[in-house]
Amino acid sequence: MFRALSHPVRRKMVSVTIGTTRSFADLAKTAGRSNATVASHLRILREAQVFRAKRDGKRVRYEVNERTLKRGTRWLNDLLTAQSS
Repeated sequence: MFRALSHPVRRKMVSVTIGTTRSFADLAKTAGRSNATVASHLRILREAQVFRAKRDGKRVRYEVNERTLKRGTRWLNDLLTAQSS
């Protein structure tokens, strides 16, 4: 998850998608990158289970898998808490 979030474009894609769903076109517009680049970023986010794809008829909508983000932040918080003890 942390590797997937290490790139600023992917972080921006996640930020604009939390709490909603976005189409590929929406994400490409937000990213301001080529379709091939956005597809590559989406692949990385999906492989890390940060994004999920949901079919909406013929279209695919992307959403943030908040469970993955919460699990990662919980782990990081536990790590930092243990370090300060």
